[in-house]
Amino acid sequence: MNSSQFQRSLQPLTCLLALIGVDLTKSVRNSKWLFFYATICLFLNAASQMDVIIYCFQNIREFSILGFGKLETITSAWSTVMDITNYAIHGVGGHVVLLFVVRTRWATLIERFSRLEDQLDPEFFVKLHRVSIFATGFIILWVIKAF
Repeated sequence: MNSSQFQRSLQPLTCLLALIGVDLTKSVRNSKWLFFYATICLFLNAASQMDVIIYCFQNIREFSILGFGKLETITSAWSTVMDITNYAIHGVGGHVVLLFVVRTRWATLIERFSRLEDQLDPEFFVKLHRVSIFATGFIILWVIKAF
């Protein structure tokens, strides 16, 4: 399959996904090293999220005693812990979906969009590429801000 305009437009985002082990290029789909790298990234993500959840459950009393973010009752502290747990589960779940659902169906999606390329305005792909660059930059800045 030749590289379509749609695929080239999303290249900044697909390169970013490759950093976390979700490589959407067809050329390395069956690589054992990629599978190993993707598995390591998934386990690192899950381990870091588990660490945050364990810390929250072990320190629930401090959240309410210290007034963590205006938490003055144990109920509001538990609500915060459940919110953090929900966020962690969604983070790991999103990674799993990217690895096992999106990655397996990506080639089919690109093929379908490549059939539509003749009917779309070429300016659409320029705009899509700009949005992809902006989204990639936003994600990178968001991650840097977290540290």
